[in-house]
Amino acid sequence: MTYQFDANSQVALVVEDSPTQATHLQALLENLGIQVICAVNGRMGLRMAHQLHPNVIILDVQMPELNGFEVCKMLKSSPDTVDIPVILFT
Repeated sequence: MTYQFDANSQVALVVEDSPTQATHLQALLENLGIQVICAVNGRMGLRMAHQLHPNVIILDVQMPELNGFEVCKMLKSSPDTVDIPVILFT
């Protein structure tokens, strides 16, 4: 999948396994003029973070396989994503 973003826009990666929560967060952020990408699990979120370098990553804490804390730890241990701000929520 290819994503195209306006060079001047802010991009948020939302990593959330609940479609309802992801849709709610996406609507809130888009109302603020932020472009949103959604990942349905931690592994997909990690892959997308490395590929797309969003301005911020919003992680659900409670997810199967890799939870938000594990994903955050991996993001912060990689030179490629260490500087991306992360917001954890539950």
